[in-house]
Amino acid sequence: MSPLLSLVAPCYNEARGLPALLAAFAAAGAGRDFELILVDNGSTDDTPAVLAAELPKYPFARSLRVEPNLGYGGGILAGLAAAGGAYRGWTHADQQFPAAAAFEALERARLLGPEAYVRGARLGRPAPDRFFTAVLGGVYSLFLGERLRDLSGQPVVFSAGLLDGSNPPADFSLDAVSLALALRRGWRVERF
Repeated sequence: MSPLLSLVAPCYNEARGLPALLAAFAAAGAGRDFELILVDNGSTDDTPAVLAAELPKYPFARSLRVEPNLGYGGGILAGLAAAGGAYRGWTHADQQFPAAAAFEALERARLLGPEAYVRGARLGRPAPDRFFTAVLGGVYSLFLGERLRDLSGQPVVFSAGLLDGSNPPADFSLDAVSLALALRRGWRVERF
């Protein structure tokens, strides 16, 4: 049976943080119908060994090893290709965002309806970081023809099917392109 949510977490040399990440999702996701797909994106540290030791403790989690490293977007796309959830998305494996945020994003997406795209909003960032993000958003907005802002807010959760029929990029622009695609298709978009 497919889970309600398939969440991808690309991992590159994340061995030290994986036990805490898995424990955080176990706590935040207790009683929820989800899978966490940890994409070992060509790690050169002990990530494979840590995953082999930790995953049996967490039935909601599985891993996928890709070699060579496919980059940020490539790792996410590899995980999404293995996903089966009615809602799909991604988050950083280094716990930049709390695990509970993924489930808040899922609930918000469910309230929006069958064509939903939800992403976290980054708050309290220093002025230089906000300026850089605004400039980058402006460039992507011009290039993609949609008004985009805070392109790297996480987690990202959307209804399955968003990327169908598209050729998403396998790099950092995946965040911008996925958001632009949702807007272009008239999906309901929310930042939280």
